[in-house]
Amino acid sequence: MTSDIRGYVRNPGYYFRDESPATRHHRDLLMRTRGWRRFDFAKIADTAAFRPERFCEHGQFIAGHVTGMMGKDAPLARVTAVALNRENVFGTAVADERGNFLIDGLDFRDTTLFMVTAKTRRGKPVQAVAIEESYPRPAFLRKNPFEPETEKNAMNRYLENTKKGLLDLNGEKVYELPGAVVRAVDPRKPKANSYGTLYDTTALAKYKPMSLYNYIVFLPSVVRVGGDLFVKRKGLPIPQELAFDMFYAPVSLSLNGKGCALSDLTDYTVDDVLYINHIHKTETAMIGEYPYHIEIILKEGVSAIRSEIKMYRTIGYAESVEFYSPIYDTPEKIADEKPDIRTTLYWNPYLQIGPDGTAQIEFYSNDHKNQQYDIAIEGITPDGKVCKYQIINK
Repeated sequence: MTSDIRGYVRNPGYYFRDESPATRHHRDLLMRTRGWRRFDFAKIADTAAFRPERFCEHGQFIAGHVTGMMGKDAPLARVTAVALNRENVFGTAVADERGNFLIDGLDFRDTTLFMVTAKTRRGKPVQAVAIEESYPRPAFLRKNPFEPETEKNAMNRYLENTKKGLLDLNGEKVYELPGAVVRAVDPRKPKANSYGTLYDTTALAKYKPMSLYNYIVFLPSVVRVGGDLFVKRKGLPIPQELAFDMFYAPVSLSLNGKGCALSDLTDYTVDDVLYINHIHKTETAMIGEYPYHIEIILKEGVSAIRSEIKMYRTIGYAESVEFYSPIYDTPEKIADEKPDIRTTLYWNPYLQIGPDGTAQIEFYSNDHKNQQYDIAIEGITPDGKVCKYQIINK
């Protein structure tokens, strides 16, 4: 004790003779007045913010790295992942200063194909997107729910800058100019006609996270057969004994004025599209013609060679299914000659016990002779105790 505190301690054994409240109080006073020599309390009080070295997995995620056009890291690149399935799962993230990104909070089942795209922080194309399937990944950052500057102070600063005719936004001077209305005709806009329906960016806004392939495939009345699209000819019934092509017309596709295949649309999202023009003349078209045409016009700057796209196939979780147990509730099922050779007759992971502490289960046995039942019951009581009961009954 004398080696850890300053000065001379008279009768040090007094402070350890017992654990009475008086002894503990006197020992605490001694430590406070004499002080510790081997600790820097300033460093203990001024600790750095906690930051785990490894990413904390909270669910399904996609991580990777974005490379810029010059082969260097693409800091603050914007990354989007879209699943090419009916669920249309998607997620977005902003890369860190070294081009690493993490898209978490995803929820997908089974094996899923994702289309991962990226743009630089200024909206320019990138050289490549690489998916990381092992560490290192971006460290988990604890995000403060509030901005460093309060809303009241931000508003006061905005009003003060407005008086000066400019706005200081993140260190950059932004001048506010009076509003203006620009009226012009887009030369790339397809010509509308009585047979077509034209959709622009406003109409397509709610489909932005969707892949262009999914948008086209799941259009109403459109049928996909292999790698081709067909649409039903209006006003005609469909007898099954007649030919398919007599009642379904093929659909043609064009991308920026050039014919394309359906598989070419997997490299784009709806957000890349400026116009989609549906031209349909299914009533007047002859067999062998293309009465239904979909014209797609991409936005300026969207390249036909999409190096910033990465197709990534990953495995999701398996959807829970109910344990199969046959029900012999009709004379036909009972008289069925196919033998029942099941080894597990009943399994229920969510068996509910009644208020009286009892439960009744029913199941059909198999066709084995001299059966021997192995019954195992496991559970947890309301107070958290684990219980198990097992019996073998012939």
